[in-house]
Amino acid sequence: MLYREFAPSPVLAHGVKCLWILEAEPGLAPQTIVPDGCTEIVFQYGDHFHSQPRTVFAGQIERPFRIVPLGRTGTLGVRFHPGGARHFFNESQAEFTGEIHSLEDIWGSAGRSLEERVLHATCTPDRIAAVESALIEKRIERDSTPVACAALHLIRTARGTQPIREISLALHVSPRHLERVFQREVGLNPKLFSRIVRFQHVLRALDQRKDSWCSIAQDCGYFDQPHLIREFEEFTGQTPAAYTVAGSEMSVAFLQDNPAPRV
Repeated sequence: MLYREFAPSPVLAHGVKCLWILEAEPGLAPQTIVPDGCTEIVFQYGDHFHSQPRTVFAGQIERPFRIVPLGRTGTLGVRFHPGGARHFFNESQAEFTGEIHSLEDIWGSAGRSLEERVLHATCTPDRIAAVESALIEKRIERDSTPVACAALHLIRTARGTQPIREISLALHVSPRHLERVFQREVGLNPKLFSRIVRFQHVLRALDQRKDSWCSIAQDCGYFDQPHLIREFEEFTGQTPAAYTVAGSEMSVAFLQDNPAPRV
């Protein structure tokens, strides 16, 4: 399996975290995708994944889900920063949470035209150029909501361990107002987003070292090991022990945070 990330054009970097490709020969096992706090546009220029359109906008996910590759996998993705999709989609991101929509259903003929350009391209640089050109055309000139931006910064700085009430106090807004703004901009409530951020640090710790589960739980801000195990089962659908044995090539690949230079 080949997985590679690419830094976006500077003009798109305020909303786009990276672009990525994933290619695999036939026989890739069913894959578990876990919540990561980001939304994405995904183009399938290889064979379809089971029961999905060729090009989709995938909203935030709150639970793991399985995808079944059929044949040769060829996928190009646009991963948005948390809240970044609002620079390209007018709709509240809460409308897409837990949903996968055809890009054509959202962008109409522009979505269909972009899909055709990606499918007809013969190399990764041409596919990325087509996608970035379309994103630049669809870009919405809008300022990010200060409350959402500040809350995102506090949550990520604390690696998901700061209580939401403390964040709302620091920002001088009510918890209810914070939740309403955060769901519109990010697609999740701030508490769940914080839990996902914290859990992503668990997966990175697991991928980078072989410490005990007790040590990982402590370092990542969990009350104890049982607390971590419950969270693990919620976000992966597996116990930690089962996950380390079976794993998911795609979920592990998506943990990398070092996009390649521009193609």
